[in-house]
Amino acid sequence: MASFVTRSTFDYRTNYASGLLDHIRIRRPYTVESFIQHFVPDMSEEEAKAAATFLRRCITLDPQARPSAEDLLQDPWLMDA
Repeated sequence: MASFVTRSTFDYRTNYASGLLDHIRIRRPYTVESFIQHFVPDMSEEEAKAAATFLRRCITLDPQARPSAEDLLQDPWLMDA
């Protein structure tokens, strides 16, 4: 069992995991941007789009097309953080 589940106090990871499980259970049709905005409500729409672009680059299935870690570190979304 994950360490944050066994703790007696709740923290942001517990809340995130709970929300993620609810999402999986309900199967809401989220886009990556709306998923980010749902779980990080204080993020602007523009920033959610930039984060989604970064995440899509990270999870590219084809290893030959996936950017290297060095390339990902140069992503504008990370550079603006």
